[in-house]
Amino acid sequence: MIEFSRVLNVAAVLLVIVALGGIVYALQSLFLAPSDSEFQELFGLTISEVRAFNPNLMDKITLVYHFDAVNMLGLSLSLIFISLLPFRQGKKWAWYAVLVIFGVGLLGQLILVYTNANVLTSFYLPSSIVLVILWLVGLLLPIKEFFK
Repeated sequence: MIEFSRVLNVAAVLLVIVALGGIVYALQSLFLAPSDSEFQELFGLTISEVRAFNPNLMDKITLVYHFDAVNMLGLSLSLIFISLLPFRQGKKWAWYAVLVIFGVGLLGQLILVYTNANVLTSFYLPSSIVLVILWLVGLLLPIKEFFK
């Protein structure tokens, strides 16, 4: 049986917490429609105004939200898988995968939220910062285990 390092276990738990944040966001985007005020703040129009302009346009916007949610769900589930199996085993490729793939996603999200200040920034900016910090600690805590 494989024995996992205590440091790798703690780091994996931190990465799973990051992934759970992504799953919550994905499920929220998949099953909860944006509120009219949130939609108006983002696009300058209410949902009913968009539907009045073009009934198919709102369907396409909803489809884009759902695509984003499905992508986030897939990435989050893969982070859980990588964190619980190869990362905990100390596989170097898993460390690089978490660094590059999820770093691009988390840092990209943080940059987009910060640079596009709107009504969502007050909610997404703090949660983005927390997820980036957990991701960094999850990567840096076991660095000696990966690069002995």
